Amino acid sequence: MLIALGLATILSLTVLLLMDRISAVAGLILIPTVFAILGGFGPELGKMYVAGVKTVASTAATFVFAILYFGVVTDAGLLRPVIRAIVRRVGACPLRIAVGTAVLCVLVHLDGAAAVCFLVTVNAMMPLYDKLGMDRRVLACICGLGAGINILPWVAPVLRSSAVLHMTPMEIFRPLIVPAVVGVLYLLAVAAYLGAKERRRVAAGAVGTAGEAGECGHAEAVADDDGQLARLFWFNAVVTLVILAVIIWGVYQPMVVFMAGTAIVLIVNYPRPRDQMERLNAHAKAALMMAAILLASGVFAGVLHETGMLKAIAEGAAHAFPQGSGRFIPLIIALLSAPMSVLFDPDSYYFGVLPILSQMYASLGGEPVEVARASLMGLHTVGATLSPNTPVTFLLIGMTGITLGQHQRYLWKYALGGSFAMTAAALLCGAIGI
Repeated sequence: MLIALGLATILSLTVLLLMDRISAVAGLILIPTVFAILGGFGPELGKMYVAGVKTVASTAATFVFAILYFGVVTDAGLLRPVIRAIVRRVGACPLRIAVGTAVLCVLVHLDGAAAVCFLVTVNAMMPLYDKLGMDRRVLACICGLGAGINILPWVAPVLRSSAVLHMTPMEIFRPLIVPAVVGVLYLLAVAAYLGAKERRRVAAGAVGTAGEAGECGHAEAVADDDGQLARLFWFNAVVTLVILAVIIWGVYQPMVVFMAGTAIVLIVNYPRPRDQMERLNAHAKAALMMAAILLASGVFAGVLHETGMLKAIAEGAAHAFPQGSGRFIPLIIALLSAPMSVLFDPDSYYFGVLPILSQMYASLGGEPVEVARASLMGLHTVGATLSPNTPVTFLLIGMTGITLGQHQRYLWKYALGGSFAMTAAALLCGAIGI
């Protein structure tokens, strides 16, 4: 019963979003609510809503103030030298711009935070895409792949796996160095391919998917002049580097850092209260939409968790493997890992399904860590932004101004290709076995 309700909830949301028949906020709230009522959980919905919202409250605050922070410093000219440097390198060539996007994405994602990666990369690169008339789906695709393929010991899926298996992150990651390198090479190849396609399309005068104007929050700065902005460049650069360093080292929670950082750069760059409010208003739409989507995703996750639907799905999936196919469990998981990102949110898989699957594989004589490594071949890594269950998906599509359906349809084949390429490398180097 719970498995059927859970699958119906997840599949209904996924299909309706893919078909663009419902908005993310409405779907994330209404669909689990309807199925919870059908399952007899109506009287408990209030508690489920609250429990779910509590789990995403700090994340919502982080993303809201991250959007405001990067919006303010971008308006103040922080990214202008970066964009100029990239333009000098890539010129007006779509192929070079696409490859440059991939390189920038990988470098920015070294901190392991997909949200920061998207905020920086999209803000820096989207003006170039729009100037040349390039398809924003290409930008979203490269960013989604770049943040997912860039597997590092401190990214969330690795940390979740290490906590579940009681191992150090490096024990899980070290054999994955070769697959990770293969993944980056695959990303660069895909970027070059998409860039070449865009070069031909732009040359032919075709129209790409431009998204909605203003989604990225690129508003004209209101400081007195460009000279004033230039003088504040190094201040903004130092503050940004300090913020990223504090987040990476875990000195304070990201929410605290971005809230304080936003207040500081507002006061320094725009001393007049009227100008500060104008900057906040310029980015309020993006921040409000992200907050609404994040809180709605909390309701979705809260209902699925509190009703026991996700637990039932996890246990059912763990026992779905045919008898005698135990030694192929890591390979099967690796091949299905990217698509499974759509079914499971990161916590429900890594804390709910992974322990069961790893224990099952251990009972058959295998190494539990291979199940974790197999999962990392796509599950909320390469397949992360395919999923409607993760906030960063909506951050990416919100910033690029495309819909979830457009993004998923465009990204699917490239995400699967990346997952398969990394799986092949993992098999060849012995990170996972059969």
